[in-house]
Amino acid sequence: MRLLTQELESKLRSNSKANKDGDKSFPFVVKLFNPYGSGTWYLSELDDNDIAFGRCDLGYGAELGYISLQELRDYRSPLGGRIERDRYWNGEVQ
Repeated sequence: MRLLTQELESKLRSNSKANKDGDKSFPFVVKLFNPYGSGTWYLSELDDNDIAFGRCDLGYGAELGYISLQELRDYRSPLGGRIERDRYWNGEVQ
């Protein structure tokens, strides 16, 4: 499964372009998670360099910040598992 659909990527990029000054806040568009361990990312923006902005929780408390989408794509668990997109996410942050 692709990490982002074309529609989700387009929405994330349009949020980033609309927020050039960094003073706007957008709802999260997509939820990514590590099904083999800790790690949940709720993303709201994606710039032209594939750097996403959103909420990250690695099991030590959630924080807002930036993450390389390529790092999420490249991640492999010790058993070869990948980061996945929650296709059934309803927009609610847990």
